[in-house]
Amino acid sequence: MDGTVYTVTANLLAETTAYYPRFSQGETHRAEQESFQVGGKGINVSRATHLLNRKTHAVYFPAGCTGARCAEWLQNEPFPSTHFTMAGETREGWVARVPDQPETTFLGLDRPVEPTAWNKALGFLEENLRVGDVLALCGSVPGWNRELSDPLHALLRLIVARNPISIDTYGPPLRELAKLPILLVKINARELETLVGRPVTDEAMPQLLTELGASHPVRNWVVSNGAAAVWARDENGHTFNVMPPRIREVSPVGCGDVLHAAILDALLADSALDEAVYRAVPLAAACAANPGVSDFPLEAIPDLRRR
Repeated sequence: MDGTVYTVTANLLAETTAYYPRFSQGETHRAEQESFQVGGKGINVSRATHLLNRKTHAVYFPAGCTGARCAEWLQNEPFPSTHFTMAGETREGWVARVPDQPETTFLGLDRPVEPTAWNKALGFLEENLRVGDVLALCGSVPGWNRELSDPLHALLRLIVARNPISIDTYGPPLRELAKLPILLVKINARELETLVGRPVTDEAMPQLLTELGASHPVRNWVVSNGAAAVWARDENGHTFNVMPPRIREVSPVGCGDVLHAAILDALLADSALDEAVYRAVPLAAACAANPGVSDFPLEAIPDLRRR
């Protein structure tokens, strides 16, 4: 299937990465180097989808001066995007990197999605989605309420028979959207806990996925958990896990989004879910072994696949 993957990022992020020579609690630290990038799960999924040579189109909601900076940055990305402007300011984030220490991320306040901008975006999607195109709703939806959920449900019911749908969200949106017969739910273990209402362990995962398969019409479930095993269940009830290759982690940011994009890409190429996950896990590991999202060379992947 050669359709375009339309991603929706409801919680855009204006992110600065700063490098410090050292860190000591309670002191003032001056960065030696910094870079700016635009994040949010849908943006990351589009970047990874483009890396995999599949067409993608990012839909997002910038706000204020910070949002305008994000929109300008995204105009230079090698894939098309469409934005729907809101009032206020897009949330900001700060990633602090110190040699030989895990990176630390600080996130600002979420900017709730305005119903007017949301409805314009859904209208754009209804008008532009062609048969075989994919809709991927990625990340949280700040301000989720009936004004947002009702029109989204109406769109999904309209397109679900002709357009594959994939989601990676949590909380009320996940609980509602997982009741639809969609192609893929890709979430992490923490997000799964919000869905099932109890702690998630490797030992409990097969039973949890069996229960979800019986109670929800979702065709494929994938649950990631950092450097731990990726668990999955396909529409035939086959439950399995894939252990990521060992790497020297540089940054975990966006790894789950790369995993999401790679699994979706493989499913659209008619791969079975187990093959899709096996192909996708090394890509997510490659992302973790590099400082940015989807800026690793694809030729590095075969080495990561060795087991």
